[in-house]
Amino acid sequence: MNTISNIPYISDAFFEREKSIWRTAWLVAGRESDLEEAGKFITLDLNAINVSVFVVRDRGGKLNAFYNICPHRNGRLLCDPQGKKAAITCRYHGWTYQLDGKLRGVPEEHLFPGLDKADYSLVPVSVDTWGGFVFVNLDPAPKHTLMEYLKDVPSGLEAYLADSEWQWYTGYQKKFRANWKDLLNIQHEGYHASHVHKKTLGVYFTPDDAANTLFEDSPGVCSRLAVLRPMASEDLQAKMTVIQHLAMNHGTTSNWVDQDTSVAAKQIADSVNLNGSNRWVFDCYTIFPNLLLFIGTDVLTIMISWPRNAHEAEWEIDWFHKDKLQNFGNLFSREQGRLATRNALTEDWPVVEWAHENMRTGLIDKSTIGSDMEATVWAHYMKLLQHLDISEDRLENEYA
Repeated sequence: MNTISNIPYISDAFFEREKSIWRTAWLVAGRESDLEEAGKFITLDLNAINVSVFVVRDRGGKLNAFYNICPHRNGRLLCDPQGKKAAITCRYHGWTYQLDGKLRGVPEEHLFPGLDKADYSLVPVSVDTWGGFVFVNLDPAPKHTLMEYLKDVPSGLEAYLADSEWQWYTGYQKKFRANWKDLLNIQHEGYHASHVHKKTLGVYFTPDDAANTLFEDSPGVCSRLAVLRPMASEDLQAKMTVIQHLAMNHGTTSNWVDQDTSVAAKQIADSVNLNGSNRWVFDCYTIFPNLLLFIGTDVLTIMISWPRNAHEAEWEIDWFHKDKLQNFGNLFSREQGRLATRNALTEDWPVVEWAHENMRTGLIDKSTIGSDMEATVWAHYMKLLQHLDISEDRLENEYA
């Protein structure tokens, strides 16, 4: 049984120290499918450190990432979350930049005698792709390449996630009165599910149904949670609603699927469902600092936690599907799965906010990790200290 300090979850001083993470870690910015054409862009606002960046594909097909700042007078260049531009024009004074970041035009250029456009290129940000995702790193010379950062993920997982058939379906965004790590911790551990979700899921998960693998030597991969569908008892079948029964027979994206899901592991070797279970539901990877990938047969759920301060965070959830809708039954199954997941999440969120409030009382200064089903919480905590190069003793001495 282990304990972890509550300091990283409630200390404003620690949060200031923690800000360095967002300048050195690889951060997911979006999907490559959003940047297929020249001029397509996506923006990413890192509110905790007051930084905005954007990624854009240039006319040569290259992905470029830059700070969302005009070198002239610090104007913001792009204000929309995504879109398409023939060139990047600052809204402040109209300075225009090519898609490769070079300054192209200056209104009333004669007002700037001696101006050398080469001195006013946009400030670049490191960018790379993996599994159909676009990652950025504010460090101009990252300590690890993206592939090094993702060490220990299965060799076939990149191809599985990069499949062009994955299509965005829907998503949510919400602000919470909790630390950004609180929101991760309730999502990537299976111990809470049988208790918080006893009404929405209605089953008991054993450690074998929610098995964890920790990646202590990987710079950026914390853990993998492999969730299996609990053995359906007669009691469970009797409690299922008519809607649940219908959904489980008409697709692979409802909570309970009456199908052999081991087929997913056979699509690409060494990718998902590594044990080949016919009860497999999803693998959840925690990518440090703030990305959760819930990877199923035909459904991919992405959850990202962005900090605003030590006590507020923003939560993003997006669903992707790659199964083709053949009939109404397929759509019904998909919608039932989405709504059931949403309902389960609404049970998680107040629990997290209450726990954060309780930690701030200072009555209890540590949290107990007593179950293998909570090992993912421990893994993320240790990766946090590792990235900050701080020991637990030093944590207690400097921030208590």
